[in-house]
Amino acid sequence: MRFAMTYLTAGLLFIIFSHEFAEGSNQLTFRFYEFFPALKKLLPASRLAGTVKNYKSLYYFSRILGISMTLVGFIFMGMIMLYRA
Repeated sequence: MRFAMTYLTAGLLFIIFSHEFAEGSNQLTFRFYEFFPALKKLLPASRLAGTVKNYKSLYYFSRILGISMTLVGFIFMGMIMLYRA
C-alpha cells in the first residue's frame, strides 16, 4: 500500500511541478553546453538546448510521465484494496 501511495504522490508532484521541472532542466542543459562548448559541436541534438522546443518537450514529457505514474498508482492501490477485502 505504501508503494502505491508513494508512486501516486510522485506522479501528482510531476504533474503539479512540470512547468518548474521543464524550465529548470532547460536552463541546466543550456548552462552545461555553455560550460562545455566542444560537446555542443559533437552532439547534434544539443542545438536545441535552451530553446522553446526543448522546454515544451520536457514539459509534455513530465506531464505524460506524471499522468502515467498517477494511473499506475491508482491501479495498484485498487488491486491492493481488492486483495485485502
